[in-house]
Amino acid sequence: MNGFGRITDAWRLNLCIGEEGTRALRGISKDTATVAGVAVAGVAYAVAVDNGAISHQAAELLSDWTVWIMPLVAGALCLFAASRHKRRMRLGWILLGASAVAWGIGDATWTFYEKVLHIEPFPSLADIGFLGAVPLAAAAILCFADEHRRSAVRTLLDAALIGGSVLLIAWVLVLKSLFAESSGHLLEQVLSLAYPSSDIVIATIVVFVWARARGASRSPLILIGAGLLALAIGDAGYALLVARDTYFSGHPIDMGWLGGYALVGLAALRARKANQPLTEGTAGLRVLLPYVLLIAAVAVTVVAVINSGSLPPFEIWGLMILVLVVVVRQFVMVSEQQGLTIERMRAIDEMKNNFLRAVSHELRTPLTFIEGAAAMIVEQGDDLSDDVRKDLMERLLKNSKRLDHLLVGLLDLGRITQGILEPDRAVTDLSELIERVASEVQDETHPIEVGRSTTLANVDQIQAERIIENLLLNAIRHTPDGTYISAEARRTSGGVLISVEDGGPGVPEEDRESIFQPFVQARLAVEAGRGTGIGLALVARFAELHGGRAWVEDGARGGAKFQVLLADHAGDPLAA
Repeated sequence: MNGFGRITDAWRLNLCIGEEGTRALRGISKDTATVAGVAVAGVAYAVAVDNGAISHQAAELLSDWTVWIMPLVAGALCLFAASRHKRRMRLGWILLGASAVAWGIGDATWTFYEKVLHIEPFPSLADIGFLGAVPLAAAAILCFADEHRRSAVRTLLDAALIGGSVLLIAWVLVLKSLFAESSGHLLEQVLSLAYPSSDIVIATIVVFVWARARGASRSPLILIGAGLLALAIGDAGYALLVARDTYFSGHPIDMGWLGGYALVGLAALRARKANQPLTEGTAGLRVLLPYVLLIAAVAVTVVAVINSGSLPPFEIWGLMILVLVVVVRQFVMVSEQQGLTIERMRAIDEMKNNFLRAVSHELRTPLTFIEGAAAMIVEQGDDLSDDVRKDLMERLLKNSKRLDHLLVGLLDLGRITQGILEPDRAVTDLSELIERVASEVQDETHPIEVGRSTTLANVDQIQAERIIENLLLNAIRHTPDGTYISAEARRTSGGVLISVEDGGPGVPEEDRESIFQPFVQARLAVEAGRGTGIGLALVARFAELHGGRAWVEDGARGGAKFQVLLADHAGDPLAA
């Protein structure tokens, strides 16, 4: 390509990156703008009520209906979002929806007591719904965390340690004096403190899980976390107003509950099927955060005890419980490490066995043919016809290429594992690359349809070629003759998406994650004795080197659709 052509391609690539980057930035800022909009609406409502622009009667009517309808709507949207997710993410949305419904039922009960029975609804059965929503919301947030390498018990212990430390700090600094100033019998005092205390724990868990996530994985918690924060503000304000006997239905503080569940509903409405569990963030923050808060709780408590000159039972019992949690957490960590070591050794042994079994089979087949063809040429060379000799030569070439492909794959896998293989990026037309690779690998039994549109990307051309080649060979190898296969590349938010779809038997749900691991194959492929489990592993590793990922889903024609997302510029965020 001449210099002018290179400049033109680079300009077109930068234009595409600029457009996609702008779209990605809009997507990232959309959640923040939504939170800001809800906050502005709440402030405007409070000002309108305070200035008399909205009468107390109108505010009361608005509060009586919307504050219990909104959480029910949010709960329904969460259950709808659960239907589009799987495993822990589905459970998380179900629990979050159940939490919203419980709160909505509690508020409806509160309204019934006040408006129909004309009874002061505190304390009442409504508090069961309100406080019952708390553990459901906390469990939902924990479900959004990725627990592949971390037991649920350890996560709960971490959450208990963090929440307990923050709760103890809040008790010493704020809640204790609020409890002393509150009026009414003991149950009223306890319930008044239960709301802000529970919200402190939930807010802490949100921060804990959010801190463990990174990049696009934090997105599901932006609206949910802001919504729970608004609920915490509503609960804290409600407790303070009740303690001072100044709360009334329609008070501006009700906007905390209304806006909170509006944000939760919007989060569920925007949830996509492609959302993944939150990935682990930095190990240092994960390990240190519980202990930093525990040290802070101990320091605050010790100072309070020294200043008061006594040993308050709540603070002492709180510290003892936190110390017990730390001890149990250490035992769990040791047990986990032992289990992970044993599991890792078993996985290595299984990988070794799979490697020997797969590679020996894949080496034996071409080597057997090469040996037989060479012997035939040596022994019967003069008696062979030109057509037979040509056919043998073509098969020798095909099987030697098959051996070369296998060995190159093994070497690349080793280089990636050692961390010595990095992308050498250059402007590449992926559609043209797909068309060229397809023409090389396809045969008369598997025609391949290729998308023709130009798709420029800043990627490693050799690695992109290997991705396309492995995906196409995988489709040819694991589908019956005459099966439809298509391949295309297109731009998407943050990079380019390579898709290879076929009309074959598809990939079972339980195999869709494991097949991208080295020397692991789907059960149908193992039963058929085809492949080595190297090709898709390389596809996933090359995608990760480009800051992307690889996955498989159902195709439009009932087969499998393999997709690879590549960030076409170093450092670009990906919309996973």
